[in-house]
Amino acid sequence: MNRSFGSRPIAGGVLATILALSAAAVFSPDGTANVAEAQEVTGSLDPAAGPRPGGRVADAPLTVTSAFAQRDVVPTVVTASGSLVARREVPVGFEIGGFKVAAVLADVDDRVTAGQVLLRFDTDLLSLQLAQNEAGAAKAGAAVAQAEAAVPEAEANLRVALGDYERAESLRGSNAISTQVFDQRRGAVDQARARLASAKAAVTVAKAELAYAEAVKAETRARIEKAVVRAPVAGVISRRNAEPGAVIQQWATEPLFRIIADGEVEMAAEVPDLDLAEVRPGQAAHVVLADGRLVEGRVRLVSPLVEGRTRMGTVYVSLKADFGLRPGAYARADITTDQVDAVTMPMSAIEVRDGLATTLVVGRDGRAERRKLKLGRSAEGRVAVLDGLASGEQVVSSAAGFVREGARVRTAVADPRD
Repeated sequence: MNRSFGSRPIAGGVLATILALSAAAVFSPDGTANVAEAQEVTGSLDPAAGPRPGGRVADAPLTVTSAFAQRDVVPTVVTASGSLVARREVPVGFEIGGFKVAAVLADVDDRVTAGQVLLRFDTDLLSLQLAQNEAGAAKAGAAVAQAEAAVPEAEANLRVALGDYERAESLRGSNAISTQVFDQRRGAVDQARARLASAKAAVTVAKAELAYAEAVKAETRARIEKAVVRAPVAGVISRRNAEPGAVIQQWATEPLFRIIADGEVEMAAEVPDLDLAEVRPGQAAHVVLADGRLVEGRVRLVSPLVEGRTRMGTVYVSLKADFGLRPGAYARADITTDQVDAVTMPMSAIEVRDGLATTLVVGRDGRAERRKLKLGRSAEGRVAVLDGLASGEQVVSSAAGFVREGARVRTAVADPRD
């Protein structure tokens, strides 16, 4: 885990790297010490030694490779590992059961659009039911027409009965009509009214039966439409659980398909709780996949929970669209949590003495001066210097172990590409 650099001493990992570089400067490729070469550069391994044969003296200018300290923007990075996951996986279910799968029209890894047909059920039985429902609805419609036709007839009969009753009532006072006939006329009115009410009720019942028949027909049509399974969203099919010829029962709980909505895949990075506070949504991240590909991303969400056993929290990193991203694959993320302007220098110019980082600075008088340094974070062969060195100062970048403090040196600037 890379941590941000601050005011603390140089990290153990950087110290180990510096020691390795120092060893590389002292030993030749075959593993033997370059003592003779060191003697030629310094004049002698013993500072008190006198002139060497050939006339060279120990204080002769020593040719060394040097480099300049410079100001760089040093990123503060939190490194975490994790897996690729679907940002949103949509299950595709079914609304009718007990039917045979007639055709599967999409497979895993297919890109689909919203509304695209994925599967069709066999609808032969439903088609027969629909034909029966349509016949029943037609019969119910005819019954409504018949009932409605009976209403005018009942109304006409009522008018006739009322006319007879009114004439009978006008003759009753002159005793021109018997009481029996009068009662018959009055009873005929009551019967006519009852028949009219019955005819109207029959119309209501017939219309209700027609509505029911139409509803049954509409239900069957809806079931036929639902026998065609469509994609609810656009995306990539991640799973398929249907085969042609299989009968899908109503109580089945497994969805027919799963779709990665819009094909969006992100990384679920596991970050230690100590580093979790440094991570914020919107921060840039470089994600390295298992096959070595680099994908740019940004922090989308920092989980508010930390797993009690591992003390790790989950950070979700959204990634740029890439058809090759597959959920479940391993990935590593370098999340840039901050950027600091700092003085940097080559790691090869650092020596560790008594647990402290030091370097040899070439002064204006051409002599080597040893400085104690406070170091920060390292990256790409350079390390941030928090204290002890200024931008533009020249340091001995190789074989510094053979140069005495105060020795005169002649510098050759290192190629920055090395």
